[in-house]
Amino acid sequence: MKWFPDLTYKLSRLSELLQKYWSEFKRELSMAVKTMRESEGVDENRLRDILQNHDQSPFCPQSVQLWLNNKAAEVKALNVCKTRNIPIMKSQEELDGVLRSLKDRILCFTLTSLEDEDPFLSTMEQHKHSVPENTMNQSDLTGQQETHYVQENIVNQSDLTGQQETHSVPENTMNQSDLTGQQHKHSVQENTVNQSDLTGQQEKHYVQENIVNQSDLTGQQETHYVQENIVNQSDLTGQQHKHSVQENTVNQSDLTGQQETQRPFKPPDLTQKFKSDLRLFTKSYEDRRDGENIKFIAAVIPDISAPGSSIRLYQQGSLITTNFLLGLKPDPVQVAEIKQSCVLLKFPQSTIRRPERYRVEYRVMTTGLIKVSKRPWNEVVTLAPAETCVVPGLKPFTLYQIRYSVIEHSGMSDFSKVIEVKTLRSPPEHLYVSRLLNKTKETIKVTWLQPECNDGASVLHYKVDYKEAGLEGWSTMVTEGPECKCIISLNLSTCYRVRVSAVYGEGDTSETSRETDVPVNVWYIDLSERKASLLLEVLKLQPEKKPVELKGWSDEESEVRSFLQCLSYISQLRFYPDWSDPSKQIKFLVDLLSQAAEWEEQTGEKTLKLVSSVWTYRTFPFCDSYYDDDEIKEYQCDFLLDLYSHVKDYQTQTGRSVLPALQPVYQSASPAVWSIDLSERKASLLLEVLKLQPEKKPVELKGWSDEESEVRSFLQCLSYISQLSFRCDDDRFFQTVCESIPVRSREEDQQLASLLQALGSTLSLGGELPRKTCRSVGRVLGLCASRVDLTLTPSKISLQGALLLLRHESKLHKLRLNVGMAVKLSRLVRRTERGATPLTVPELSLVLKSSQPPERVLSRALSSVASLLRLWRVQCLDLTDFWFQGHSLITLLCHQGPLSLRLNSDTLQQLTVVVYEAQDKDLTQWFLEKVGGDLTSCRLDWEVLLSLLQHSTHNITVDLRKNRLLEKNISDLLPFLGRVTLKRSSSSFVKSSIRQIYDSRASDCVSSLLRSSDHWINLNSRELDRVDCTALCFTLQHSHQVKVNLLWTSIPPGEIESILPLLDRVSQLRFS
Repeated sequence: MKWFPDLTYKLSRLSELLQKYWSEFKRELSMAVKTMRESEGVDENRLRDILQNHDQSPFCPQSVQLWLNNKAAEVKALNVCKTRNIPIMKSQEELDGVLRSLKDRILCFTLTSLEDEDPFLSTMEQHKHSVPENTMNQSDLTGQQETHYVQENIVNQSDLTGQQETHSVPENTMNQSDLTGQQHKHSVQENTVNQSDLTGQQEKHYVQENIVNQSDLTGQQETHYVQENIVNQSDLTGQQHKHSVQENTVNQSDLTGQQETQRPFKPPDLTQKFKSDLRLFTKSYEDRRDGENIKFIAAVIPDISAPGSSIRLYQQGSLITTNFLLGLKPDPVQVAEIKQSCVLLKFPQSTIRRPERYRVEYRVMTTGLIKVSKRPWNEVVTLAPAETCVVPGLKPFTLYQIRYSVIEHSGMSDFSKVIEVKTLRSPPEHLYVSRLLNKTKETIKVTWLQPECNDGASVLHYKVDYKEAGLEGWSTMVTEGPECKCIISLNLSTCYRVRVSAVYGEGDTSETSRETDVPVNVWYIDLSERKASLLLEVLKLQPEKKPVELKGWSDEESEVRSFLQCLSYISQLRFYPDWSDPSKQIKFLVDLLSQAAEWEEQTGEKTLKLVSSVWTYRTFPFCDSYYDDDEIKEYQCDFLLDLYSHVKDYQTQTGRSVLPALQPVYQSASPAVWSIDLSERKASLLLEVLKLQPEKKPVELKGWSDEESEVRSFLQCLSYISQLSFRCDDDRFFQTVCESIPVRSREEDQQLASLLQALGSTLSLGGELPRKTCRSVGRVLGLCASRVDLTLTPSKISLQGALLLLRHESKLHKLRLNVGMAVKLSRLVRRTERGATPLTVPELSLVLKSSQPPERVLSRALSSVASLLRLWRVQCLDLTDFWFQGHSLITLLCHQGPLSLRLNSDTLQQLTVVVYEAQDKDLTQWFLEKVGGDLTSCRLDWEVLLSLLQHSTHNITVDLRKNRLLEKNISDLLPFLGRVTLKRSSSSFVKSSIRQIYDSRASDCVSSLLRSSDHWINLNSRELDRVDCTALCFTLQHSHQVKVNLLWTSIPPGEIESILPLLDRVSQLRFS
């Protein structure tokens, strides 16, 4: 008691207030009895009011007993702490000193009302006695003598066990309202007998004994003041506490003097809260918090928010909570996910109805010098109603202890059971993914850096996870050892994300690395094995649209509809060529168009336009990389023709207009050459497809039909064809077309002329040519012969047929004849020479169909050709298919008029020798004029070249690589450089030439040399001396805009300075 003088003061104060109250109460009671006697029991109201006010005042025995019980419980709690050697802080200053000196956690049993201003005593002091007030307000009490106060009715309670005493005065007052005044007076006198001799000393003794003898109070239910201070205590037995609200006010508004009935004032019963907090606190003290380094103290700290007692938690000098609910322990937290630097926790369902937040604490658990119990706890606060919490900032591969507490408005629960969590090892870092792709397989190379490891553990191998479009979950492969690379080979390009984790020899696995996207240029996928819905999810993740190439697909309507939704995320839809059955691709596309048309009808969305947008590219439906293959080009033509046919059939059957959606597709997906076999497909189909093309396109015919209707349909296609070609056996096509329409109009002849123009104005007629065919073809040639290249190699033709073929022509662009046809035309021309217009042929060729004919046949052919040259206007005669004796061509050299000859190299070589041996100026001049002076295919001696130069004025072109002997005669060749063009001159020849020009100071030969070498001074890989450098400077001084090649050329020191000033005359320089 001496430690807490406030408690002694409160007990003394209580005793004084009780003495004063009982003194006045007896006086009031005496006056009321006296008045009742004088009125002979008539006026009992005043006595009844005095007794009722007493029972409702804070001085009633029940209220006093509750207050004394609370104080006894506080004293007992202090005694328990003292017996267990728990330090007791008597003031806030002492507590602050302990908090500053200790860095650990402190659990503090706190008495909050021991030294605080006592509300019960304050209520006693402020209480106004209702009996005197009522007495003053009575109208019949004027002039009457006051009686003595009734002495205080204090009973000796030293042996109380905590049960409430029953007081006779209030009971008699409340239960005997029908007694007469005389009987009531007698009852009051009996109850006030033997009380007058109680002194103040006895009253004080009574209070003290009542405190001392309260240690054996039981846990019976008490009625107490309105408080909610012991809610959620774990030791509550479920008994309900009743709260009585005190409204200690008297309604004085009634002027008649009647008083309202009041409920008695009572202090709260805090004994159970003291016992509960003390029991939990001492039990925790004995258990030492599972070995944790925590300090236990008790303290007396006023706190009106927690009347009686509370358990406070301090950490590092700071208050964590004023109401630490030790009896409320939540279930352990669950670990949802463990990573390298953090842990994801999941809270179990809380037993607390409305948690406000969670306090999660964690600390490192090691086996080092520092014990785990001495390591500080770190905290993470998460607001409710969150079900999870992330504990960040953890170290890799480290063992941690984790616990948590639930916080609500009334306090903070005890911490849950500690769990242990070990973070993962550091993941591999810096993933790099590269991709190699061919037409059949995809290879992905993944490299990374070895993860950090502080404990020196060795990596056993790595686990590589990858995701594929169209498949759920991750696929996994394991490296053979600890090397930091991996090759992933797949049949299709569907891999889009990769991650790596390390597996150690101890069996533990690191955290997976950051997921890395695989660079995707084109998605290659087989929808017969993978779901279109999963592909859609992957495509939505991509930052931009990418092409998709299908290797397989599904005919299921649901899958086609799912794939239709993917089109919004696809830039191009491609197909892997299915050589076995392309009809499957076409069926899939038709189904796709069908679904798009139905969806467009239902929703009004432009779905058909979306479908056509992913088909609109040049190489549809294949990739550019396939398009280099000629077979793919042909496949594309067949595919587009069949697709159009199937879509047209679908439109006819359903009535849905889908063909317009294909127009942009066929405008962009236009093969360079349309290839078609008209024996298998209708010409009308080709016509409809060609009409969709933005411009005329070449067409290659792989086959054709000789039916008149098909031929006429094909002729309508000519307006959309720029050029027509044939795969094979094209010689008879035009003949077949002409024969298929024996009777035709002028317009149809014009169509055939357009057909011939589409064929490149190239017509080849072979085999047997009857007069009917010659007449039909001749009519067409008459419309366009001047642009036609005609090849006549018939095996059989009559003179009449030849006449019908050529009678309408006055000019042919080119005419190629075999030997037999040349002889026959020579005869025909001689017969019709008179009055006939000479045929103009810019180029006439004699063609060889098989082997070289005998000399006799060649001689006759040359004679026939010479006759044609005399009767026709021929500018060029091409005899390169044959080998002739040189002397047999003398007749052609003597032909008067402009004529150029084309001979093969052997014939030209022999003819050159014949002309050289003849030593005739006219023959030499005619020879060089007819061959254009081009002797690059000939090997010439210096004597032959010199003879040709001396006997003519014509320029000559020679190849120095075939005539290296000429390099020895440079000095003799210099005078003729103006007439000789040197092809492929060597650097040694150029070096010798400029040296010879310099030595002779023949500056006029410089321009001739440069003109003959196409203005190149080629000194590549030559070693020059000082004289050579001087010769080069001499040449540059007499040149302009010359090109110089000095690659790998060796120039003496100091000579380069003499060359540099002349570089302004050089237009192009090569050097190393």
